[in-house]
Amino acid sequence: MLLRKPFADFLSKHMKAVFDNEWWNNCVVPNIKEPFKKKMDDLDFYDLLRILINQWKELYTSITGKCNDNANDDNFKLLFDVLKLRNMISHANENRLFINDVYRQLSILLDFSNFINAYEYIIVNLKNDLNKFTKEKDTNDERKREKLLELIILELIISEVLFPSMTRNDLPVDYKDSNLRTMIILQNMKTADEIYDFYSGSLQSTKGQRSYNIGKEHNLTTF
Repeated sequence: MLLRKPFADFLSKHMKAVFDNEWWNNCVVPNIKEPFKKKMDDLDFYDLLRILINQWKELYTSITGKCNDNANDDNFKLLFDVLKLRNMISHANENRLFINDVYRQLSILLDFSNFINAYEYIIVNLKNDLNKFTKEKDTNDERKREKLLELIILELIISEVLFPSMTRNDLPVDYKDSNLRTMIILQNMKTADEIYDFYSGSLQSTKGQRSYNIGKEHNLTTF
């Protein structure tokens, strides 16, 4: 992905500003699963996203120039849009792409490119591509069904249950990681039945019960 290198440069710049010489040990190591990775060039795009999401409050002031009283702003939400898009690209299926999808994806990429100060040629190319789709609309009935399901998933489950846990420093790291994985799983589901079956199975498992109990203990919305 073209944005991996400028993203890595952007992230390392702000980690160094906040953590000084300990930026790798304090910011990177706790957020990657492969200890053999020793430099930024070893990290893939998902690694970088995971680091920034998990260290967002610590890096917020350096990145935005503002105090972190409003760290749950549109920039933070943009990271989850990029996470969803990254997952969609990783599991690409041309049969599920619509004009509105392309427009939305390009908009997210352009916003993220501006956010990380990506190379100018990347931003220019994204703007040109986005202009091609500005006036095009898709009225496919299947898209309407998917849009409704997307609204249910993103606005209710992710926004109200999973997303709030990402902003809490008092929650176990493995609990937040579990919620990240759950978001990725949900974003690949197509029907309400799949979602219901997923949560029915999860809540009967030991890990699912533990996640449920942690959420209740910290007064978070649960299922």
